Amino acid sequence: MKYELLVLAAMTRLESPNTQAIVAATGISERKVQSVVNSLVENLGLNIQRERQGRTFRFSINSWGVFESGKAIQSQLNDIDLVMPSNSMLSSYEEKHAYFEQVKMDNFKESMRLEGHDVASNFDLSLDREQQRQILLNKYSNVNSLEALNG
Repeated sequence: MKYELLVLAAMTRLESPNTQAIVAATGISERKVQSVVNSLVENLGLNIQRERQGRTFRFSINSWGVFESGKAIQSQLNDIDLVMPSNSMLSSYEEKHAYFEQVKMDNFKESMRLEGHDVASNFDLSLDREQQRQILLNKYSNVNSLEALNG
């Protein structure tokens, strides 16, 4: 229901609400906005008209369906922040690289777990990358000795 409320809030606040304007205001994808508008019409009984305005269509709400006069829902829509918080945006290269490395390590550990191996469960993640590399090089440099690998 969060998308529906965001789209309704955008429709009531924007001067000329169309799909692109709602996308720009909320950060929701264009396809999701279209499906939410269809859902509002089909499931909640809103009468949303698409009026031609130049080359695009403008949305106008003619009746509020299950919300009766729309007064109560409009007061709630005024309190909603239009922009959805996006917690998955990685802005800097360092953040993207750190995320990539973390996913790679998680996938590696899961693959090894599925194969029945316990991979460095006691490995200190607080060390930086170069220190971790040196520890692994020292551990695996003497491959002939199985005792060194397990110890």
